[in-house]
Amino acid sequence: MGQVETKIFEDAPPWDVKTVMDRTDLDEESIDICWRMWCEHPLVNRNKIKEPDFYKLLDIGPNDPEEHRTAKKMFELLDRDDDQDLEFVDTMIFLFSMDQELTQEQKLRRSFHFYDRTETGSITKQEMVEALDLLELLDMEHDKKGKVIIPDHVENLFSLMDFAHNNRINENEFMRAAKHYRKLGLTLTVHLLERNRKKLIEAVKEFSANEVKLDAMKGARKKSGLAGQLGVSIQEFKDKQLPPKEGKQE
Repeated sequence: MGQVETKIFEDAPPWDVKTVMDRTDLDEESIDICWRMWCEHPLVNRNKIKEPDFYKLLDIGPNDPEEHRTAKKMFELLDRDDDQDLEFVDTMIFLFSMDQELTQEQKLRRSFHFYDRTETGSITKQEMVEALDLLELLDMEHDKKGKVIIPDHVENLFSLMDFAHNNRINENEFMRAAKHYRKLGLTLTVHLLERNRKKLIEAVKEFSANEVKLDAMKGARKKSGLAGQLGVSIQEFKDKQLPPKEGKQE
């Protein structure tokens, strides 16, 4: 997506709507509101947001090194194509829902889509390991080239979820295993920057409320003339002001 799409679509492009609805709990109306806010936001340029601006969008405290470090991990996780930018869909995966508090099931579903960085609908062992390593949810060893060495306990974790034995885990398998093995579910839950997610929700709600106010003001301006003050339509007003047409004389 880019600047051209931003100008063409007042509401979110249908392909983005489908992607976001498939991967989050956001409904179409919320997605459209988020899209309009995204298009008008000064931090967004050509439908993309840079890492420093992502921190500003989430109100990351400049004097909080731990929060900044966590935000950096989240940015890298969401930046699926590693181009140092986030697009609209990436940011919606972070938002996930307009609910201030996510249920454990929502947290797990959201976590699955964090892990699914190739957006195939399933995750490989390598994808899961790289995400766990990036987020430092598990202690990992690395080889001389910096590549993660998959430890035995991660192999076991993956085996617990790979019910189809095809070396991939789909969302149903992930959810089933995470719910059944509580410790596994807690280990795999990505629950970071919740204060910042809530701030983003509030910003979306404020933007939506301002849209409603602007629409009301536009409606009021349309009725600001004398016709509007009289509470009649423009045509009715004209009819009252003009003398009746004389009929043709026989």
